[in-house]
Amino acid sequence: EPAKPARALLWYNMLMNTQDYAPVLWDIAEGDRASLPEEFVLRRVLAYGTISLIIFAMKACGSDAVCRAFDGMKPTAIHPRKYHYLQKYLLT
Repeated sequence: EPAKPARALLWYNMLMNTQDYAPVLWDIAEGDRASLPEEFVLRRVLAYGTISLIIFAMKACGSDAVCRAFDGMKPTAIHPRKYHYLQKYLLT
């Protein structure tokens, strides 16, 4: 079986594990989630997701994509403790 592109893993995981993404994409209908831009999903994962979901996003999309999404966010978009943790430990 051919390997799936890394970015497809994020969408596949999002569609198959809706309970993990419900707190992140609460305002998006399940049928519309597959068409969301990657940057949008990554920012939502960073702002509202668990650390394990952020780590999965890093594996699926690459740490560079997650870091770019993080750098494009306002610090106030993420809880201050989580922002500090991500900045200091996870996204270095």
